[in-house]
Amino acid sequence: MPSVPFALLAVSPCALGGLGARRLPARSALHGCVMQERAHGNAAEPGPAGLYMPLAPPMTIEKYETMQRRRVQATLEFTMHPSWRFWAEQAAEVLAILKERHPDLVVQKVIVATMDSSQIPDMALRVEGKLCARLSSGRGAVYLPMQLIGIAVEEGRRTQRPAENVYGAREQ
Repeated sequence: MPSVPFALLAVSPCALGGLGARRLPARSALHGCVMQERAHGNAAEPGPAGLYMPLAPPMTIEKYETMQRRRVQATLEFTMHPSWRFWAEQAAEVLAILKERHPDLVVQKVIVATMDSSQIPDMALRVEGKLCARLSSGRGAVYLPMQLIGIAVEEGRRTQRPAENVYGAREQ
């Protein structure tokens, strides 16, 4: 690959006006994206070498709503108990772990009021309405069965999206 003497300015599609712009070395910028040498209807201004970097098309409200409908829904329920602060802290940690592992997961927190004070406080995680983990703290910690949660999220993705759009889905 020939060396290019200038550095390209890479701009994220959502950041306009240079707010999310950062300088990249020319070699990695050319290697990381497809450059077009001719004018394109949806392209940025040409760089010093006459190359164009295409921009993402604008997102419409209809497309945004479709994307939100196709996300996997999950519910994290925990009891309202005298130790509810412990459960609120545990729920925050569980949410952080789930968002890190499955970024397309939309998780709602639900606090369940209990009538009987002798009930053992616990948490339940439901993915697409299916109970996938019942969490309790025997020793002050919560165990997350990530393999079962991953399987439930993958099943939810298959039901929400067509098979050709699920990346990594096996051909059946």
